[in-house]
Amino acid sequence: MAEINLNFDINKIKKLNDDRQDWLLNGKKNVDINSSISDVISELVPDTLTIDIREMVSLNEEVKLFTLSSLDGSSLPPFKAGQYIDVEITQKNNKYRRSFAILSSPKEAIAGVYKILVRKGMDEVNDYLFKLKKSEELIISRPYGNFVYSTVRDCENVIAIVNDFGILPVLSMAKAIYEGTEKFKLTIFYSAKNLKDVLFEDELNTLSRDNENINFNVVLFEQVDNYLNGYVTLDMIKDSITDISSIFISGSEGLLKYLNEELMDLELPIKYYKYDSYFPKCNIRKQVEYKLSIYIKNEKYDVKCYNNKTIINSLAAAGLNIWDKDCVSYAKCELVKGKVKVINDIRCDVEKEYNFIHPAMTYPMSDIEIIVR
Repeated sequence: MAEINLNFDINKIKKLNDDRQDWLLNGKKNVDINSSISDVISELVPDTLTIDIREMVSLNEEVKLFTLSSLDGSSLPPFKAGQYIDVEITQKNNKYRRSFAILSSPKEAIAGVYKILVRKGMDEVNDYLFKLKKSEELIISRPYGNFVYSTVRDCENVIAIVNDFGILPVLSMAKAIYEGTEKFKLTIFYSAKNLKDVLFEDELNTLSRDNENINFNVVLFEQVDNYLNGYVTLDMIKDSITDISSIFISGSEGLLKYLNEELMDLELPIKYYKYDSYFPKCNIRKQVEYKLSIYIKNEKYDVKCYNNKTIINSLAAAGLNIWDKDCVSYAKCELVKGKVKVINDIRCDVEKEYNFIHPAMTYPMSDIEIIVR
């Protein structure tokens, strides 16, 4: 069931505010604000929901569009355009979780629907989902994530530069603007190698044509008439930049690295940049097994890990779902020994300096030791 707890004691929110005031004003060290917030949210909206597959549509041989719905047709937990859900599966007594961007509009949650895209060959979760049939049930998390528009932080003019599956959270934003649940101007530059790689082009063109606050552009590496060609450059987007604009970037590791250099001349304050990333397919074919030692609250656990599986997946396979109540995609831990490969490295300088890693974006390259902080 996806129902919100209607018997929730509203006084718990008041107490949470009182605890926060004590923490801020009196410096109380024994008040764990983050845990308190998580506990209240968990009681109000369940950590996990059981839903079913209402519909599956093949977009091509490797990609399917899933429409997920509540079991009884009731509303699903609300979300902000740009957020994610995790899908949890069990195979051979091992649990795996994967993040999926919600590409539907926030209003569709009221109708009991989330939509996600599944690509064959990405990992265990994607391959498992790709074989499922209509009406089968799944376990998902409640929506989460910070790649959303904020009236406090972001400018009214947003330029989104994306590639591949990075278009999905931005598509949800465009739908939200069209429906009136979000109010900002969105200009999208969607980078793709070939025209066949562009997802939801017709839908985005329609949204752009029918709403003056949405502007959609496709940038192709190949030469095609009536399309922008080459790479997304500063010169290409400069006409879309007002005095101050927010830059949203969502896509592969290569796009993030390239844009970090290309956009330096903008000299915008760092708060006007917002980064997101999906987890691309790992192309490592020869699997190598390593030892992963993890310290959790002074307890040490030794598990197997592999060079072609993220650390979070190896931990989940061993039954260590450490970040169940939080956003696994943004979870951090300290690497104290060993070598790793970080994909879509969006860590800040401080995280890099002190060897913090995101387990959902990191592959082991040797035996490793990590500490959950």
